[in-house]
Amino acid sequence: MKTNPTAAVLASVLIVIAGVLIIDSLGVFRTGADRTPQLLAGATVREEAPANDPMDIRGSSTFGEISRLFGVPLEDLARAFGLEEGKADAFKVKELKSIYTDEASEVGTSSVRLFVAWYKSLPYERREDSFLPVAAVTLLREKAALAAEQLEYLTGHAYGGK
Repeated sequence: MKTNPTAAVLASVLIVIAGVLIIDSLGVFRTGADRTPQLLAGATVREEAPANDPMDIRGSSTFGEISRLFGVPLEDLARAFGLEEGKADAFKVKELKSIYTDEASEVGTSSVRLFVAWYKSLPYERREDSFLPVAAVTLLREKAALAAEQLEYLTGHAYGGK
């Protein structure tokens, strides 16, 4: 039995297209990154809604995404990290290194994770020393319910030692 080459090519292309459509309709295959953070196991925020895990904040996360996903007002994030409100929405966490250049007390991704967790009263296990700008420390003292050990930590880890 001989197979027509044109028919074989056409059948192969149709099989591939059908396979892709079936996989796509089942939701098994995704080409884009899912930027939604994992939910904390058993944790809830003050409003009693499931809470996202601050450990899923990445250097590529924008302050706008963080505001929407974690319920922290963009104005507070901008104020805490010394950003202009108009630019804060698209500002990426990894760009903090261009503002806070002191390597001895680095302000970066771990700082944003710590700020968001304590602002929202979420459980957070520090894996490294995280420094926060003085404005962030002040904002946490004003708006967050902090334990004595958290207040002590903030005193020693304010950017610039203030």
